[in-house]
Amino acid sequence: MSPNRLLRTVVPAAIALLALFCQAVLAGEAALPQQIKAAFIYRFTFYVTWPEKSFANQSSPFVIWAPEKNEIYTHLLETVAGKTAQGRHIEVKRYIWPQDLKGAAHIIYVGKTQVKDMDKLVHAAEAFTPGVFIVSESSGAEWSGASLNFITEKDRVRFQINMDPAKKSGLSISSKLLRLATTVTGMEVEK
Repeated sequence: MSPNRLLRTVVPAAIALLALFCQAVLAGEAALPQQIKAAFIYRFTFYVTWPEKSFANQSSPFVIWAPEKNEIYTHLLETVAGKTAQGRHIEVKRYIWPQDLKGAAHIIYVGKTQVKDMDKLVHAAEAFTPGVFIVSESSGAEWSGASLNFITEKDRVRFQINMDPAKKSGLSISSKLLRLATTVTGMEVEK
């Protein structure tokens, strides 16, 4: 093959691949914070201990609830696909209203638009499962029932922890996770 013909074949293919790569990167940037939050939520399952009574039996799944109209639901499905949490299969379920929370709940993600229903969500979840870890994304929500609240600092996803709801739910949060939080309230943090 002549060098000119090689260039005519390789260069357009390389440009097409570069264009696809750029599209993927740009598409990923828009969703990146929600993907990071989904990964965080999955990783929290390794650093939070739930009371044994939170699970009906040894084969009960680990259940994460997310709002139906929030892209984090899709990212959670992708993130946990084929993975386990504390030796249990993970199920991701979606809700629209607090009354949709039927059955087990171990983590509930409360987006910005659901914060107004925080108390109802907590009450609905606790009716089925003791020990619910509430993760929110709103300023001030950490004081109204959430154990963990996502914030954005300098374009980075970070989180705050409120130990009061966690203790009330019988949850134990690892000191490793506590050290990663920007703030921890509701307890004396050991140095």
